[in-house]
Amino acid sequence: RNGEEFTVYFSLPYDYTKLVDFIESLGVVRIHFHHIIGLNRQILQLPKNLNLSYDFTLHDYYPICPQYTLTFEDGRYCEEPNVDGCNACLAKRPALWGLDILTWRTLFAELLTGADRVIVPSQDVLERMKKYVPDSHYIVLPHPESIVSNCLAPGSLSGELKILVLGRLTPAKGLYRLEACAVDAQTRGLPLFFRVIGYADRDVRHEPDIPLSFTGPYDDAQLPVLIARERPDLIFFPAQWPETYSYTLSYALCTGLPIIAPRLGAFVERLADYPHACLFDWDLSVSECNDLLVDFLRRLSSHMVDSGI
Repeated sequence: RNGEEFTVYFSLPYDYTKLVDFIESLGVVRIHFHHIIGLNRQILQLPKNLNLSYDFTLHDYYPICPQYTLTFEDGRYCEEPNVDGCNACLAKRPALWGLDILTWRTLFAELLTGADRVIVPSQDVLERMKKYVPDSHYIVLPHPESIVSNCLAPGSLSGELKILVLGRLTPAKGLYRLEACAVDAQTRGLPLFFRVIGYADRDVRHEPDIPLSFTGPYDDAQLPVLIARERPDLIFFPAQWPETYSYTLSYALCTGLPIIAPRLGAFVERLADYPHACLFDWDLSVSECNDLLVDFLRRLSSHMVDSGI
C-alpha cells in the first residue's frame, strides 16, 4: 500500500534456497527482470525453480555484450565486430563469470527466448537484438513517462551559441567528445559554449580552461525548470553508443528547441517527426561537429533577422 515498503537481502549462492522459499511464501505469480548486473548467476534459475512465467525489459545491451553499451574503453561505439573482435575486447575487460562472448550470448539467449515478453523501448533495440537472439518474443514499449511540454524560445544569440547537454555524462554518453568539442572551440576561437545540466562521471577539463561547465546532480522533477533557466539555443546529444531510448531526450523534445543528435540508436526514430532536429554521423570528427554547430548558429541568426526578432 502507499507509504509501505520492505527490503530483504539474501547472500547468494548461500541463501538461494531461502530466497526461493521466501518468494514462494509471498505468493508471487510472475517475475520481471530489469537487470542482473552485479548479481550472482544463480538468479537466472529463479523462473525454473519457482515454475513461474517471466518478462525481461532491456535497458541496454547486456545480454549480447558484457560492456552493455557496445563501446570500447574510450566510450566509442564498437560497431559490433565479429566473435574474434568481441573476445579480444573481453581479454582486456573480462565478462562477469569469466565467460567468452559465445557462451555469454548463449546463456542470455536461453533466458530471453524463455520469457513471455522481451520488452524493448525502441525499434532500433529490437532490430539490433534480433541479429543475436532472433527467436525471442519482442514487444516495443517505450518507457512510460509523464512530462509536461514546456516550449521555450531560443536564447538571445548574442554572438555565442549556448549549447545545452543533459544528464550524467560517461564516455559512452559522449563525455570525451564534449570535452574535445570545447577544446576545439577554444583553440579555434569559435563562438560556442557548452553547458551540462548534470555532471561528469570522471574528471575532464572545464571552465575556466575551456568553454564547458556543469551544474552538478539534479532531481528529474526539476529538469524542465533548469532547462528554462539556462535559456539555451539548442540541445546537443554527443552520445557515442546506440542509445536504447534516452529519458533526457524526452525532456528535450518537450522544449521545442532545436535538437542535434547522432544518427545512431533510438535517436533516429524518436526524432524522425521532430521539426527542429538535426542528425549527424556518430563518428563525425570533432572539428566537423563544431562546424555543424557554428553553421547552425549562422542559419538561426539569419532566420531571426529575417523574422524581425
